[in-house]
Amino acid sequence: MENEKPSYYAIIPANVRYDNRLKANEKLMYGEIVCLSNKNGYCFASNKYFSELYEVSPQAISGWVKHLEKCGYISCEYLHNGTEIKERRISILPDTNSTKLEKGINKTLKGYKQNFKDNNIKFNNIKNNSSSTPKIYYMICSDCGCEYEMGNWECPKCHSKKYSIGEKKAS
Repeated sequence: MENEKPSYYAIIPANVRYDNRLKANEKLMYGEIVCLSNKNGYCFASNKYFSELYEVSPQAISGWVKHLEKCGYISCEYLHNGTEIKERRISILPDTNSTKLEKGINKTLKGYKQNFKDNNIKFNNIKNNSSSTPKIYYMICSDCGCEYEMGNWECPKCHSKKYSIGEKKAS
C-alpha cells in the first residue's frame, strides 16, 4: 500500500469543494481517500503514505484526517491487536446535507451570477471551443455492475460502496 498510487480520477463533490471549514489540502486528501477506497470500500493508507505523498509531516496528516472526520465527510475505524492499532480504515460517509444540483449549478451558493459576462455561452460552447466532444462520467458498481449517477456514494441496486468511474462521450 505504501508505494501504491491510484491511477484514476479523484472525485471531490461540491459539498466538500465549497466547505469553507476545510483547508485546500484537506479537500485534495478527501479526493485521494475516495480513490483509495475504490477497491475495498474503504482506505487503509497510513499517515506515512499521505505525508510522503503531500510532503508534510504525519502529524499534519493526522490533523487533516481528524478534521475531515469532525466535519462529517469520513469515518475512521481502528482494528486493534491488543493495545496496538493494527490498521485504520477510512470510509467515505454519504452526503446527507447536500442540496440538489439544478442543471449543473448549485443556485444556493453565494457568488452565482445569472449573466456572468466572461462565461457567456456565445463564447464558451462546443462549436467555438476545441474539437473534442465533452465527456460524461458515471459510476459503475464494482459488485453488481450497474451504472448510476455521479455523486451517489452507494449503489442504488445492491447498496455497495465499491465503484469505479465510467466515461462516455456526449452525443
